[in-house]
Amino acid sequence: MKINVDQPLIGLDGKPLMDGSEKWTLGSLAIFSLVNMSGNDRQVDNMVKFERGELASKLYVGGDVDLSQKEVEMMKERVGFMFDPRHMTPAWRLIKEAEDRG
Repeated sequence: MKINVDQPLIGLDGKPLMDGSEKWTLGSLAIFSLVNMSGNDRQVDNMVKFERGELASKLYVGGDVDLSQKEVEMMKERVGFMFDPRHMTPAWRLIKEAEDRG
């Protein structure tokens, strides 16, 4: 499935969510979620860490990225784990729109 990871995340107020002076995009939020660790992540198997790094590298290219269902699920899981609903919800909406398009 192709997902445009350069899409900005839009907040509840209809304005782009910001990370300092930069807009959060689906890709930047997902990459942050994949390459950073929190809490029990330190106990995660090294192969899982490797897969997260590989997916982050794939997303870093930007634009329309062709992702497997497993990669989409990993991205959703990590964004949901690392971020609050204010960030997670618009990211998941963009992913769901891509899933609905097929």
